Amino acid sequence: MNALQIAFISNSPFKDVEVHELVSYIAARHAPTCLITGGDLLIDPVKAVKDVHLLVVSGDMDDIYLTKSARSVNVLLDGRVVNINGFNVVGIGGLEPSQNIRRVINLVERLKAHVDILVTHFPPRGCLDSVNELGVRRGLLEVSDVCRLLNPSLVLTAHSRRAGVCVLGQGVRVISAGYADELRYVLVKVIRLGKAVSIYARFLKKN
Repeated sequence: MNALQIAFISNSPFKDVEVHELVSYIAARHAPTCLITGGDLLIDPVKAVKDVHLLVVSGDMDDIYLTKSARSVNVLLDGRVVNINGFNVVGIGGLEPSQNIRRVINLVERLKAHVDILVTHFPPRGCLDSVNELGVRRGLLEVSDVCRLLNPSLVLTAHSRRAGVCVLGQGVRVISAGYADELRYVLVKVIRLGKAVSIYARFLKKN
């Protein structure tokens, strides 16, 4: 049996001090296997890695400082395949999603690896991506296509204010953290027993 507990946060309007307080709170309260950020957060990866095993996916509003800082401590997930507790985790950032997708597909084919968890800043088109007040969708068809191609057990996504869970056509479960308003986050437990994978998600907030 393999098990993995992921804390997932994204899209915070708060200052970096408050975000780091949230990271420290999650690390102390839940001791997750890893904490993954989905982009558009004011976070210093060099500082955050002192509290928790961190993985960073860039957001479309982030800048080169975040990717440079995250890369310096080897936690940038954009366009990479990382194995954690026997689970292959891949990332598609918001800064260069098309380039990340091509790189991930090439890596998976070269490594002959099965993707267990896909972390993407942009959601799949039509899945937890609606902006109700505008009547538009914020998801990408490219992400939908890569979900069908890689067929992961779980997709973690950001960018949209809408938090929740949806299931794609082939049974892929998608979880959106929504915005970290009021210091909200998602705790996801993934358990694999043989070929069966169970996923449990809790939507929580810092007290």
